[in-house]
Amino acid sequence: MGLRDLSKFGDDSKALEWAHQAFAFDHVERISQATWATTYRLGKQAARGPKSLAKQAYLKLIPTRFAGVAGRTQQLATRFVAQIPTVMACDDQRGWLLSADHGGTTLDYESPDVDLLAMIRSYARLQAKARHDSALLAAAPHSDVLTLPTRLLDFLRPSNGLPDAKGCVRADFFLGAEFAADALHTLQGYASLLNEFIKPALDLPATINHGDLRPPNAAVGATGETVLMDWDDASVGPAGMSLHGMFGGCTTPIILLSGSALARAQARTPSAKTVRAYVQTLVAQGYASRKALLRSLPASMCAGMIQFILTFGRFPDQNNQHAIQDTMQTRITNLVDLCDLLATRDPALARQRAAFYEQDGAWRRARALLQDLVARNPLELALYSRLAVACQHEGDVALAEQLLQHVAQESPSDAQAQQQLGNFHLARMELRQATQSLKKALTLEPRNQETKAALARIADIQAMRKAAAVRTNVPILRYEPGDAQASRERPELAALGAEMFEKYGILQIDNAFPLELIKRLQRKFFERYSAYFQTENHPDTLHVGDMRYMLTVDMEDGFDDPQLLGSSTVLPIIKRVLGDECVLGAFTAVISLPGARDQRLHKDHPALFPDTPFHFSAPPFTAQIIIPLVPLNEYTGTTRFYKGSHKVKTAQSEALGHQDPMAPLGSCLLNDYRCAHRGLGNRSDLVRPILTLIFNRPWFRDYANYGNQPPLRLPQASYDKMPEEVRNLVSWWKEEQTVVKMEQQALR
Repeated sequence: MGLRDLSKFGDDSKALEWAHQAFAFDHVERISQATWATTYRLGKQAARGPKSLAKQAYLKLIPTRFAGVAGRTQQLATRFVAQIPTVMACDDQRGWLLSADHGGTTLDYESPDVDLLAMIRSYARLQAKARHDSALLAAAPHSDVLTLPTRLLDFLRPSNGLPDAKGCVRADFFLGAEFAADALHTLQGYASLLNEFIKPALDLPATINHGDLRPPNAAVGATGETVLMDWDDASVGPAGMSLHGMFGGCTTPIILLSGSALARAQARTPSAKTVRAYVQTLVAQGYASRKALLRSLPASMCAGMIQFILTFGRFPDQNNQHAIQDTMQTRITNLVDLCDLLATRDPALARQRAAFYEQDGAWRRARALLQDLVARNPLELALYSRLAVACQHEGDVALAEQLLQHVAQESPSDAQAQQQLGNFHLARMELRQATQSLKKALTLEPRNQETKAALARIADIQAMRKAAAVRTNVPILRYEPGDAQASRERPELAALGAEMFEKYGILQIDNAFPLELIKRLQRKFFERYSAYFQTENHPDTLHVGDMRYMLTVDMEDGFDDPQLLGSSTVLPIIKRVLGDECVLGAFTAVISLPGARDQRLHKDHPALFPDTPFHFSAPPFTAQIIIPLVPLNEYTGTTRFYKGSHKVKTAQSEALGHQDPMAPLGSCLLNDYRCAHRGLGNRSDLVRPILTLIFNRPWFRDYANYGNQPPLRLPQASYDKMPEEVRNLVSWWKEEQTVVKMEQQALR
């Protein structure tokens, strides 16, 4: 390749010309581009022989704000010739580094154990030798280990995702405000524990740490020696600070060093062999004694993982934001796992943190701590009850029932134990068992209002079930007005809603949404979409009947409200029906103009498995929420449903009889996509708009109804500010849009 050809690489052409002086390559390939570095693979064909004999080198361009990185890598390569790729040329001032190809095979996490063990031994030998290289240690940045927990908390504090004067960002830039705030809230309670835990790290001698030690940054070289690459984040500190990269976190290796029963049980696993090889090599090379390493390495590994998390603050790169987000979330979660493990060594702290997690609804973490507390305090029945609640929330209902039965048997005169057992059965809609336990509790404590309220809820459930079974009635689930916590405090309502939905294919939910939210959306809708309130051709809509149009709603200015998209009353029902991985497949509105006539009887999607009984016996694949923006009544019209029609063909639906739901503002209708229905005529002088949120299983895509418009209109600004739970509902759309853009660019 001639030097003229390099001009097409723009600003990087000068660096490539510089590299060409040391390595006369004839092929250039950019293999990575990020804020921290851009890397090119340079190839040179051998004068003779097949192409497999071609030589390669790598040019890394490091931003000048990371001054000294290239030079330090050159120093390391000079001292550890066999273990670090040869540096062919270095311009430290401009951050240009040209390294020879290692000539071997790059490792990965699935590489043979023998290669991974060789890698960790090679790294340990390098660290033991580097301990005595005072010039090398003086040239590299030093880790201020004791300040790391405090710096982490500061890193997690809110910054609105904006870089500071030095171009650095805080955690919320990558993690989002919600995750960062939750992590800060959790780790603040562990600040003292972390400060004490990492102190022993300073008892180990200072040496060089890689900074990003993991199999993809290593290779089995041409000579059989393990080669370690990418030393950009190298720093001076106690050995072990980079070991977390081999395990996706520091908790596993810390457990394996503990000498506990769990460590002994895992002694033959690849992870245990890796940790053991690291310690043995450091001891054999004279770095430190085995006793000192076992005492201090856990602290060092924890400190190194915190430092690794903090490192990302230097890289505000939108192109890599999601990859960094995944890595940071994994490491922060792992750090909290470690803190929870350490908390079990302090009974008072374990109780405090278990209560903290219970209050926060972090049931997995609460369960782990409560299990440990129960094991240490087997006679404390209150702990069994608390553990049962955690197990119930985690879906382990069998263990939850066993624990509650144990408490009730051990303390038969305890009204609270009977009440808790009754509430457990009520949440599972086991009404007979719930009634028995609650009546026992009421006998023991006749004035208990909570028990009376639970029995009243059972009566309400039975009444709603009975009314739903009447042929002409719409099945109705009633929440109390403004009851945002209903799904958490009374899970039986979500269970009842799912039961009626699956049985009838249609469900009216009263007081599903805050009235003030619906009125606000009503005003916004009439302002924004009034152009569609007249009979004419609207090319960006779907004509769905006489004087009826379906348009896709722009998810912004209130139409992205988490109370709407992630409703605490409706979404739990949908997740019971469609599974926790369900997604928001479409968000549209149907406008029925004054004078619109009745629709024809129809279903919203063709059968997935036509001419087979499986289509009607299969579980639901889609659930549609209809939210009226004007009351649905005999004048404005409503949607006529045929309950049970999701189990039969459209032609057989009318024989089942119909139901005409009268839904006030704040209520909604939930229907199975397979349920037959028809929109009734609008006899009023009002435009009748309804919002429709269509949830489906993640594998389903509706290709029948979106020829004229997309199923979602989701601005990036709205997506970015969504809470994680809501963002997960629509992330599929962002992923598909990214793929489409990539395909379009490839065709240009």
